[in-house]
Amino acid sequence: MLMLRASEQLKLDILMKVLSGQLSRSQAQKLLNVSKSTMKRYLKKYHAKGAQSIKHGNSYRKPKHTYEVDLKNQVKDLLVRKYFDFNVTHFHEKLLSEENLKVGRETLRKWCHEFHMVKRAKRRRGKARMYRDRLPQEGLMLQMDGSHHKWFGEKKSVLIATIDDATNKIPYAEFFSSEDTMNCMKVIRKIVERHGVFQVLYTDRAGIFGGGKRQSFAQLKRACEELGIQVVYAHSPQAKGRIERLFQTLQDRLIVEMRIRNITTFDQANHYLQNEFLSGIYADRFVVPAQQSESAYQRLLTSTVLSEIFCLKDYRRIYNDHTISFDANTYQLQPRDGISIAGHEVEIRQYPTRAWKIFYRGEEMPRSIIKKGLKALPWYAES
Repeated sequence: MLMLRASEQLKLDILMKVLSGQLSRSQAQKLLNVSKSTMKRYLKKYHAKGAQSIKHGNSYRKPKHTYEVDLKNQVKDLLVRKYFDFNVTHFHEKLLSEENLKVGRETLRKWCHEFHMVKRAKRRRGKARMYRDRLPQEGLMLQMDGSHHKWFGEKKSVLIATIDDATNKIPYAEFFSSEDTMNCMKVIRKIVERHGVFQVLYTDRAGIFGGGKRQSFAQLKRACEELGIQVVYAHSPQAKGRIERLFQTLQDRLIVEMRIRNITTFDQANHYLQNEFLSGIYADRFVVPAQQSESAYQRLLTSTVLSEIFCLKDYRRIYNDHTISFDANTYQLQPRDGISIAGHEVEIRQYPTRAWKIFYRGEEMPRSIIKKGLKALPWYAES
């Protein structure tokens, strides 16, 4: 099984998007921050070796300076029998001066941890390390996910948030009662309305995003593609580590800030999150400048109607009597100019307000209900 780091997984995902025609080479160069010749070399190696080309050529090779097993066993015996209460540095010095054994200090430290024979010193805060470089421009890629937690009050809620890969900014976040398609659509729509259309959405393979076996049916993926946003899937939580670490930070800092303010409702929580916390405490402490000042957000076309994109779209075939079935009811359609459209397909759009409309070739069609299903009968709920 091929094991990839987060940066390698992102590189593989983008190359596969290029080969499938979903991304141009120039877009891929921007996302990976490489030159045209480097991108050409990546694709050539992928054609020759497949996914194995993503790994460095020295991966899985035994280093020349590897120590023999006998030496490792000898060190273990000395540690258990003689130097069990020495710290790693002191033990390293004794091996060289008393036992005439030469072992690198870092190697010895790893061995001691394997043996569970480490005399622990006071813990120090580790230096922050990034698994891959940030993308150079704001708006090139957003990571998105939801976190189910007791954010406020006594019941669990879900925080759906996005984070910009280049700057750590949170373009939009909101508390909801559930992580469903409509709520995720609301988050993306708010970002597009406030900032413009970003380039890539990097998220997990949950059904609402079009992952796994539901890729062609997911509504959110379809809405993103209508706006020109590419959806790239992470194959593990570690691959989208920035959003995972964001939720750790928010659970550590946001919850206590809301507690001391006695916030217990969704309205109070969302007002504080969006109007005070993100623009104040979070922005001052965690937001960093992008490598390039120019934003990659694209202005929304004036002809774009977001309400007709961020809705649920379903399809029905018209029967010979110009009726369709939807939600257990039968509806009569009124074809324009009396021309038969039996056998054709209509599009049903369901909006967050629970209203819905029928469209045929982009135009709304009038309808009238002629037969109610079981769900509409008064005795159905009682049986």
